[in-house]
Amino acid sequence: ILGFTLNVIKNAINLDDDIPDFDWRKNIVDGLKYFVVVFVYYLIPSIVVTIIGIASLSSFFMAIGKKGLETISNAASPEVAMNAIPTAAWSNLAAGLAITAIVAIILFLIFGIFATVAVCRLAKYDSLDEAFHIGDIMDDIKEIGILRIIGFLIILIIIVAIIGFVIGLLSVIPYVGIIIGYLVGSSFIALFYNRAVG
Repeated sequence: ILGFTLNVIKNAINLDDDIPDFDWRKNIVDGLKYFVVVFVYYLIPSIVVTIIGIASLSSFFMAIGKKGLETISNAASPEVAMNAIPTAAWSNLAAGLAITAIVAIILFLIFGIFATVAVCRLAKYDSLDEAFHIGDIMDDIKEIGILRIIGFLIILIIIVAIIGFVIGLLSVIPYVGIIIGYLVGSSFIALFYNRAVG
């Protein structure tokens, strides 16, 4: 499916309104390329956010202390365990989660833009190398305009979410709704999203 959607993006870039034909061998290869590009671009923010999240949890447990952890583990009820956690630990956890969330939003937004442009370059040039030419990707982003890209992606995600919600409502209908939702609806969302990205 990823390989097919890559062809949808390519047709959109080339202003071709036709739906691409299924070529299982090519689609599988293109799908693997698509996966590699997305995986690589999201790997860095995932690692950074995970490290920050672990550090936040470590700060939380350090604030509780060894004695506090023993009290919690021996607590007779959940209420007693919760009361054994000091206010400073909750403060550390809240601050850590807030920092993690902010960093995650910023990093995934930045790398999401790079990944989107990289996938478009992969579709256009049919080359993994082109998907990792950071300089060329930055030139493309500057040419399009980063604010326009962010605005476009936000609007696109909202539209896809609305379509997904409607499809979810249809899925409530026994048998027929499930078929419409998962086969027709999912296919439509995939075509719409990738056509718009292209």
